Amino acid sequence: MLNPYYLIPKVGYCPQQIDSLDIAIARSLQLLNRVQQKAVDIIGGIKGGYRREYFEKHRLGEYGPNNPLIQGLAKMGLIKVMRNGIQITTKGKNVRSPAGQPIGSRSKKASQVAKTIAEQMGGVRRLKMFLGAQVMELQGDKGLGIKFPNKQRSKGNYVEIILDRGSDTYNVTFFNLSVRAKKPVRKETGVYADMLVDMFEKQTGWMLRL
Repeated sequence: MLNPYYLIPKVGYCPQQIDSLDIAIARSLQLLNRVQQKAVDIIGGIKGGYRREYFEKHRLGEYGPNNPLIQGLAKMGLIKVMRNGIQITTKGKNVRSPAGQPIGSRSKKASQVAKTIAEQMGGVRRLKMFLGAQVMELQGDKGLGIKFPNKQRSKGNYVEIILDRGSDTYNVTFFNLSVRAKKPVRKETGVYADMLVDMFEKQTGWMLRL
């Protein structure tokens, strides 16, 4: 598996390298690459009449059964190509992006909750450089999702950190995220901000501090 530590300290922050690293790690985890993920998100989240426009906008090719990308997703069991259109399957729904926008997206500002959690975890840049992570804002201004590489199923490869507004603490759940399912492996409630990094490091084996 590609080691994200090759980026430190010889090479500075480079978006192109990070994007390539994200794709390589996704493939090593048998998840989807960015093109496949975008296609699944469009098919699963946008009504049929508008999908062609979005496929063209994101340069995914022509929306239809002859598109090799769509054929590949169908072979993976993520979508079904039918006479009356293309439908996402249950398996496909399980691999849709767990959040609406990556933190730092130009098209949408991240919520204050997500930004605060990211800062408490060391910052988006550090998460990407140290882990090759995908850092996502959870829908509904609930918190932050972090997808990271990990071969140990007991450790998980995705975590959701959700703010409990009543107690001003966090509910933290680690999952195994795959093309088949999103299975929880550990859940903790009442986690304080200064406990987040330590919990993440102990659970995943990834170090966020030098």
